[in-house]
Amino acid sequence: MRGYSTDDFRTIRAGAALMLGAAIVSSFIGGGGRFSDDAPLLLDSYWFYIFQLLAFPLLGIAAGIIYSDTRIALENAKYKGILCFCCMTVMAFLELPMLFGTREIVGINSPAAALFAALFAAATALPTALWFAKLSKVAAAIVFVYFIYEVYFVMACIILQINSIIVV
Repeated sequence: MRGYSTDDFRTIRAGAALMLGAAIVSSFIGGGGRFSDDAPLLLDSYWFYIFQLLAFPLLGIAAGIIYSDTRIALENAKYKGILCFCCMTVMAFLELPMLFGTREIVGINSPAAALFAALFAAATALPTALWFAKLSKVAAAIVFVYFIYEVYFVMACIILQINSIIVV
């Protein structure tokens, strides 16, 4: 971390604060700490929010570090990959609370909201895999498998969306 000025550290802290705010907002979107319809999770729902509150500031710090070194941020494959990875991960954290937690909030179409998050995550996962391919073939393969999962998630959201239109 040596070599960063006071302005750079302010940028890093601002990025972390924004990501923490996004974590808190997405936790509220999640329906007050629980998922409706007994969504299948490997962990209890409160662990999901704990992971969110830990991961978002770390992602904000990563984005802030990248942003503070703007001379090479858009020229270096590593920085491009990390920035896309941050965007992809943030959207991935928003998908499940949007899909399972908003059904009790009037006026929010939860499959459509989750679909938007999944499309954004998929759109950033593909360039992430391409930029990571310049650094590590294994990392690129893992992110590409995640891209396939996001495409599957998008298809599931579309099916839910069609289903809700037909049912209503």
